[in-house]
Amino acid sequence: MPTAPVTYHWIENTVDVINPATFVNHDVDVILPAKHTLRRFVNSTPTFYWKRGSADFTYQEIYMVSFEVRYGAGDSAPVLYKSHRTLKHEIAVDATASVEAVFSTWHGGDLELGFNERAQRGGFYSEPQTLRCSWSIVSSGDGEETLSGEAAVQFRALYSLPINP
Repeated sequence: MPTAPVTYHWIENTVDVINPATFVNHDVDVILPAKHTLRRFVNSTPTFYWKRGSADFTYQEIYMVSFEVRYGAGDSAPVLYKSHRTLKHEIAVDATASVEAVFSTWHGGDLELGFNERAQRGGFYSEPQTLRCSWSIVSSGDGEETLSGEAAVQFRALYSLPINP
């Protein structure tokens, strides 16, 4: 018996945060319709960058971005994907400065932060479902800090729907 014909659809949502704080979760949700079959989810064109100055190397932190994708909006929803990603980092030292002698920049895009994963969830009898991508910036520091820059995630999902005869 041949497979039932389907149509394919992309859905997307973006969260853009100016001067993001560390250790704060940001959720990017897309709503899949009834009778969907999730085929793929993508973090496309992520943009993360910020700068940080300090008097010496003691106050320079290490930063990563944590991602988690859940099939559902609750804490008990199944995790489909989870990763910690590093960012590019440049550092400069100004030996003549007294206040911000050490200056660093952190940045990442598709190469460092993008993902494109296959999935197979839902089906003909599936109800509408939230697909949630949660992300946060984590650091080696011991508390929350506000970064001078921007962080943006565009989360997309490809799903199919059956064609009614």
